[in-house]
Amino acid sequence: MTQPCWIAAVSYLVFTFGLAIPWHLRVFAGIYDELGVFNREKKIVPFGLLAIAVQGLAFAWMYPRLDLGGDWPVRGLKFGGLLFLFFWTTAVVAVAAKHAMTSIRKWLVLETAFYLVMCAGAGLIFGFVFRKGA
Repeated sequence: MTQPCWIAAVSYLVFTFGLAIPWHLRVFAGIYDELGVFNREKKIVPFGLLAIAVQGLAFAWMYPRLDLGGDWPVRGLKFGGLLFLFFWTTAVVAVAAKHAMTSIRKWLVLETAFYLVMCAGAGLIFGFVFRKGA
């Protein structure tokens, strides 16, 4: 992998982990507890870190191979849109379909908001790192 790939992967890891921990375990922890979805008493944070690291490597490898068109912010947001579609279907809708929770509506709103913020930010990170002339 090239240097920009490593920079993008690490940047994705720092941004995503830095957003996910406060969002899920601090700011909205009470709502998640109420929903009963994340029912493991002691979270295994290193597994989350590993998952995000693997995602970052995969997305950093993938991004420069896509022809998204436009300036770097546009390309980044297009990529973020693709990430959002993937995560929303696999980590929001599919979880609502498979797991018992007290309010599917609250789950959908909260996790959709999380992935909108996460994917837009991640897309802009990839767009910036891989901008032309960088």
